[in-house]
Amino acid sequence: MNISITDIRCNLQVALLGAVTSNLRAVTVTLLEKKLVLNFYYENEPTENEIDLAQVASTDVLSGFTILISVEEQQIVLPQSESIPLKNKDLLVYHRYEGHFLDKTTTFFKNTTFATINMASQIALLGNVTSNLRAVLVDLIEKNLTFYFYYDEEISQEEVKLSEVVMHDAILCFEDLTGNVKRFVVPEPEKKSFLDNGSSVYWRYEEYLIDD
Repeated sequence: MNISITDIRCNLQVALLGAVTSNLRAVTVTLLEKKLVLNFYYENEPTENEIDLAQVASTDVLSGFTILISVEEQQIVLPQSESIPLKNKDLLVYHRYEGHFLDKTTTFFKNTTFATINMASQIALLGNVTSNLRAVLVDLIEKNLTFYFYYDEEISQEEVKLSEVVMHDAILCFEDLTGNVKRFVVPEPEKKSFLDNGSSVYWRYEEYLIDD
């Protein structure tokens, strides 16, 4: 398949914005010949709305490629006590925080571009997203990458630590970037303050967003 991992990650990152519910544990991609299979892992049986969200994400991914491929999704119920299976070199594109840190191999990028920043941010967020986290935006000014974390309720010390881990892991992907983190409590459904701070790299599902 003549599609790069960067293309897949970037397309999935956009497709999953606003599609992540608290029931969603992880999303992996199985790479087949001219076909992508999106595996949505849920802690409990997915609702009809969650199935619709997965189908919309699959359609959005398909529209992001110019070459002829097919994309399908499958919903898998897997209790939190069981680890997310990664076989046949499946690509992990989303994983919520479940009380432990994921082992992640650092990916290095020679160039600082919109695509590489998005990809580095996505890798850094794997396993570090709590149910209280509403959105994450990033902004690059000169050589400094600022992460903006928006939470629904009071920010725990664990969440402070996780946000610092995300920033640290992201800037490690580049040779010459510094980074910092800003955290805000913005209860749902307020989002006006989100719009002035860079580009979105994560946004959880919130019902009011459907026709926004």
